[in-house]
Amino acid sequence: MVHVTRTTRPSLTTAGAEPRAALIRSMIARALRTPSVDNTQPWRLAVDGATIHIDVDTARARHGVIGGFAGLIALGAFAESLRLEASGHGFPSILVVDETRDVPSVRVMLGQGACADTELASELEGRHTNRGPYGAAPLFAEETARLAAEGTRSAPLHVKRARREIEEVASASALAEQVRFDETDPSDLFRWLRWKARDATATRDGLDTRLLGLARHERWALRMTGSPSATWCLRRLGGGRLAGRRLHHEVLASGAVGAISIADLRPESFIDCGRAMLRVWLRASKLGLAFAPVTVGAMLPLSRRFGGSFSRCANRKLDEASAALGRTFGIEAGHSVAFLFRVGVPLVTPTLRSERRPLSNFMGDPS
Repeated sequence: MVHVTRTTRPSLTTAGAEPRAALIRSMIARALRTPSVDNTQPWRLAVDGATIHIDVDTARARHGVIGGFAGLIALGAFAESLRLEASGHGFPSILVVDETRDVPSVRVMLGQGACADTELASELEGRHTNRGPYGAAPLFAEETARLAAEGTRSAPLHVKRARREIEEVASASALAEQVRFDETDPSDLFRWLRWKARDATATRDGLDTRLLGLARHERWALRMTGSPSATWCLRRLGGGRLAGRRLHHEVLASGAVGAISIADLRPESFIDCGRAMLRVWLRASKLGLAFAPVTVGAMLPLSRRFGGSFSRCANRKLDEASAALGRTFGIEAGHSVAFLFRVGVPLVTPTLRSERRPLSNFMGDPS
């Protein structure tokens, strides 16, 4: 199926215009600041005139416990980044999702349709993940309303700021984190960890461990999980409970928590989720708020729908986590939480940011 996104008010000044090739490459280069799970940057790009083709690079997309849908979320986020970037230069665009392939792709067609709202385009360059401490005060109702407004009918956003609701999400996330530590193979994660600054600079991808805000003993424990025997020992010593407790503390120290839900598991739904994720992240940046995904809280329970297998005890924990998230956010029966995040007033602004690969690494010929 080919799906054309809905458009907003058409631009009268640039309708029918097309940007030059150099500007297109410049816009793509800026859009590479788009977030992806563990900074895998799983995109393949090709330019055909004023059309930009975006595919998921399955060799780079995280699979393992989070399923192939993480790449589709990243695909949607990148397409939305390009749409906003084009609007920032005065060019309208439409997004076309092609589901006829084994792995869906998106075409961004410049010079057609309508301009997106340009106020978020200015936040693309400055957006980042803030895993540092947040202020304890809840967000204002107006702030949470503006965050929730970035959702769509197919990927609605739910934002909660009451202390009881934040505690529910913290507890649900901690359960999922326990399962991740105790039962999942860490090898897929370790492929993307960058332990030294020179490694992050050399590869320009992956998760720079300096950005995780780990204490020395936490960093040691994480590194030890790269060894099967050490992982076994840490699990026997209660490492899962400690990991869950840490995430519980992080989520609890937030001004609000949010989720993006989807009605079904079609690829297009995950792409729409990625678009909403990117927009709420940029809106938080626009409001001067800190933002961080709580990836495991949403994706680990959902991974069971894509073949993820866990013990009976782990499944009980994941069922409990899913039920708590559904209850807290008011998710409709049959719908799923596809993305979870925490947000708050930053106490510290990170000075380091994840590296990005050069544009030439992504480019190919349109197929």
